[in-house]
Amino acid sequence: MKHLRFIVFALCAWAGLHAQIGPGNTPVRRFRLPSFNQEGFRTALLEGEEADAVSPTEIHLKEMRFSLFAGDETNALDSTLLAPRATVRIPEQNHYLVEGPGPVRLIRNDLDVSGENWLYDHNARKLWIRKDAQVIFRSELKDLLK
Repeated sequence: MKHLRFIVFALCAWAGLHAQIGPGNTPVRRFRLPSFNQEGFRTALLEGEEADAVSPTEIHLKEMRFSLFAGDETNALDSTLLAPRATVRIPEQNHYLVEGPGPVRLIRNDLDVSGENWLYDHNARKLWIRKDAQVIFRSELKDLLK
């Protein structure tokens, strides 16, 4: 029953989102769209200072913050994707394709990645950076130069 409540909540939030940011409407300020797995645990939180819907499956965000969580009872933050501008395509529920021509930054406890002209596929959990990629590792790389 607990899981059903989360799924119903997510579906209601999704329906309300489409009513708020349909094409031609005023952009939404402080936009937030959470995602939950089938067990009812949070997997992601998509946020933006401003959201403008181009279509029911495409949103343009300013000051995007995409937080990815463990998807279990710990609700631990796994990583955060930041970009001043991003286009979000949602071909199906809880599947996000997020991209932008400008800068992006991925922050995790063990690494920091930045660059430009990027694409993030949430289902694959992969980030592609096509220009000026920089990676900073914050973990020990044993025997790297042997």
